Amino acid sequence: MERTGPAIGSGVWLALLFAAMVAVAAPAAAEPTASFDCTKARTATEQAICKDDSLAWLDLQLNRLYGDVRQLQSEGARPALRDEQRDWVARRDACGGTDECITRLYWQRVQSLARRIGSRGLTGQFSYAEKGMSGSLRLVEFPGNRAAGWIDTVNLVRLHICQVDMADLRVDGQSLTWNDPEEVDGKHCRVDLTVGPGGAVVTAQDCRNWCGMAGFFEGHYQR
Repeated sequence: MERTGPAIGSGVWLALLFAAMVAVAAPAAAEPTASFDCTKARTATEQAICKDDSLAWLDLQLNRLYGDVRQLQSEGARPALRDEQRDWVARRDACGGTDECITRLYWQRVQSLARRIGSRGLTGQFSYAEKGMSGSLRLVEFPGNRAAGWIDTVNLVRLHICQVDMADLRVDGQSLTWNDPEEVDGKHCRVDLTVGPGGAVVTAQDCRNWCGMAGFFEGHYQR
């Protein structure tokens, strides 16, 4: 295919193409905010969280899970939990703006708190295993048969993406269901997940509005 205009490196060209496709394909609803006010973010870590949707989502879920664990504890046990959380925040902030470090510490803390609520092993990160696709599924379990999920996938050939923010999943054993509260063309997107030791299987109904024409998120995710 011929292109007009100034010559640019292939890496720059692909980056520009990807940005253009993302602008077209990304669903407006998948824009989670952090648990804190990003307009007041001062540390390098807080700024990194506010610039990354997946980190903002993790921060929001950790804050939610921490609140649930705190409610389940006795008044006498809460000061120790508070001090533990403050120590963790200090270690998180020592990451500076390094996304990998921030992500690792968030998942360590989420897993630690999930064990205190009797987690069924649903909490964790999963990698997309379908041909021609890349991406991830993240799940965080809460008390009361509730969970939250975040799906982020990209078609490696056509560069169409999907981002699905499932704020309130209903849990039934190892099965999870999310119904989008917003209606599109008279229908609600429904996502069903089955989680096992090796990973998760995701199916969907009426959810194409979350993706570009060549994007999808259904299929197998590996732990």
